[in-house]
Amino acid sequence: MHGNKYWYNTDICWIVNGQINKADANFRGNFLVNQIGDSNLYTGPHPKDADDVSKIVEYGCSAILDIQKETDMRLRGISHEHMEELFRNRGITNIQNFPVSDLDLNEYCGMLFKASKILNKLLNTRGERVFMHCSTGCSRSMTVLVVYFALFLKHPEW
Repeated sequence: MHGNKYWYNTDICWIVNGQINKADANFRGNFLVNQIGDSNLYTGPHPKDADDVSKIVEYGCSAILDIQKETDMRLRGISHEHMEELFRNRGITNIQNFPVSDLDLNEYCGMLFKASKILNKLLNTRGERVFMHCSTGCSRSMTVLVVYFALFLKHPEW
């Protein structure tokens, strides 16, 4: 690893005993849509096919906030164009792509702020029911939620 403590994703695949192995520091289990409280905000891992998009539609989502990076998508064999086509085919036309990278702290903080502003606009200005996702739905999207809650909701009971 040459002194680096990070395991980066790679395009390289190996075939070992008939199995394809790929170095991917991220994981994704079953596709689940999670509603945040009683809000119009839903999160989960990245959708990858028409079945996943159907689940999002079943929850009544009318907008998508995709904060996944191009690299994340390419390594998983999906593209923004393909996913946008799947969403549009199911009636979701408000699709916001705002890639958030968490590799540089200063850049990450600025991106979190901008993503939370986009989320606020979708939820409050446009009144959308929003599905927001990163790669796994565990880190970047949850951090955007925390920033959104802190900056825009400001509930006194918190």
